[in-house]
Amino acid sequence: PDATINITAGIMPAARLAEEGLSIALGTDVGGGHGMGIYRQAARAVQASKVKEFYEPENRRLTFPEAFYLATAGGGRCFGPVGTFKEGSRFDALVIQGVEDPGFPMAPAERLERFCYIGDDRNITARYIDGAKLNLFDGK
Repeated sequence: PDATINITAGIMPAARLAEEGLSIALGTDVGGGHGMGIYRQAARAVQASKVKEFYEPENRRLTFPEAFYLATAGGGRCFGPVGTFKEGSRFDALVIQGVEDPGFPMAPAERLERFCYIGDDRNITARYIDGAKLNLFDGK
């Protein structure tokens, strides 16, 4: 979403295209975007779809669960068994902490959404790629 906005390519009517049966995935584009965090692009996809819906009411906005699907399982379809917790799927994940406000308990889905909107690398306490935990200090 950031890249298509930055290069003035428009806002994709993702919800409508998905309802029409097209396979859609969400990704990052550091050539035209702001960074590599797919979690941030899930939030931006929702935001962009709200703008699209405002100006073109026939284009329904994405919900956060829909955008998160496009960033995980939707994108995973392009690369093989990745992006889900299904048996046989590669385990790529972030462990996040520190997005809750004291005294305001949040459900896991609410914490995830909040991280995607306002979190950053300081909230990531572990990264896993293909089941292996990466060392955050030496890139392994």
